Amino acid sequence: MIAVTEPTPDFDASPTDTERLPPPATGVAVIDNALAAIDLSGDVAEHPSQFAAAVNLLQQVLRNPPEQ
Repeated sequence: MIAVTEPTPDFDASPTDTERLPPPATGVAVIDNALAAIDLSGDVAEHPSQFAAAVNLLQQVLRNPPEQ
């Protein structure tokens, strides 16, 4: 019997294109919009700039929270 913690090399748990997961929702519109704007389907070279933009926005919101 295989233990649950042992990896299964032939199993890919990544979502397929038909199983696209919704972006995370925080309840803060400006953060939710920034997270929804991250598109990891394109060129991998673009990913760092997209993450950097989302992190910068998150830092700004944490420093100056929007009025709720």
